[in-house]
Amino acid sequence: MIKRAKAISPSKLYWFSVCPLRYLLSTEGNLTVDLPSIPVAAIGTAVHRVIEQSSGVPTARAALKQRVRDQVEADLKRAAARNRVLDYVAERFGLDCVFSNQQLLGAVRLIERACPRTEDHLPGDHKGSGRATPSRQESESDVDSESLDIHGSMDRVTYNPDGTIEVEDFKTGRVLNEEGGLKQEYFYQMACYGLTLREKFPLAKITLRVIGPNDDWEAEFVSSMEASAKDLIDALDRSCPREGEFDQASLARIGLHCSSCSQRAACVVYEQSLKLTGFVSEPMGRVFDVFGSIDSVQSYSHGLSAITIRSRDGAFCRVSNIPTSIVGCIESSDAEFLCFSGVSSRMASSTEFPSNLEVVNLNEPSRSAFAFVMKPTT
Repeated sequence: MIKRAKAISPSKLYWFSVCPLRYLLSTEGNLTVDLPSIPVAAIGTAVHRVIEQSSGVPTARAALKQRVRDQVEADLKRAAARNRVLDYVAERFGLDCVFSNQQLLGAVRLIERACPRTEDHLPGDHKGSGRATPSRQESESDVDSESLDIHGSMDRVTYNPDGTIEVEDFKTGRVLNEEGGLKQEYFYQMACYGLTLREKFPLAKITLRVIGPNDDWEAEFVSSMEASAKDLIDALDRSCPREGEFDQASLARIGLHCSSCSQRAACVVYEQSLKLTGFVSEPMGRVFDVFGSIDSVQSYSHGLSAITIRSRDGAFCRVSNIPTSIVGCIESSDAEFLCFSGVSSRMASSTEFPSNLEVVNLNEPSRSAFAFVMKPTT
């Protein structure tokens, strides 16, 4: 059973429409163990901090890059205490091998796009005017609505003297979908922001903007967006009312979205599905989860080990380059294991049991399976 005790999260509301259990597992705190965050998540956190601390003073790209790097390194050092794959890669190869220079440059591009540094970017009435009524800008501004039961925070909101309001959210990845529209998960997030501001400022023109390193989206908050968000909020309140307790199996929706879900290690329905299939792969054939019995365990140099998994139909998969600290006291005793987020697979086709999964990629450490969990089932 799982209980809904918290207000609606704008940034996660979309996932309710895809899988109610995913939404509740991701919003209700540390109810279960989820997959560790990948290093790129630390870059996102660093970008938000640098943007929040920006003073509007022109900053050289090299200096911005160093500020992001310093923030990322601090975050990853803390995360390594909880993520043993990350800890191994950082200890052996250094943090520069955990994240790529390309990722850092993308972060710098986002900061540059999100932090205009000249008068040309100020509202027209204030360019060089010296007037005493500039726009009021707030970073990490709280989003609250008692009537809608929403709680979250906006990356940046600007209240202009003419009564208009601008909301901005920053994303380290792509903002637009393949059709050129805003991704659905971001649509509902921004619509929630619009809803809460509409309650407080019923007559204001509200502009919503999502900014990424290479693309962006902007639109006025209109009645159609309001209706879409309210419909989804109403559906959530009907099926998962506050303080109610719900059977997890009845809420789970298995599908392609599971490959991006850090909560799938706690999903009973997904676990049952994985046991039936033996492994799950993405549409392109990349294996990310494998189930079977432990056939053998082997330790080798550099503090790494490997396990061989036997599927129920007799096929074998070797999971190699696992930090020995994760393998622990596993013995080849036919114990059943779920290996989540194994990557860099080699398999004959997407319909066969994989022949090999590699956790730590010794040739390209930044492509290691940082979000890796082994879960005994028997």
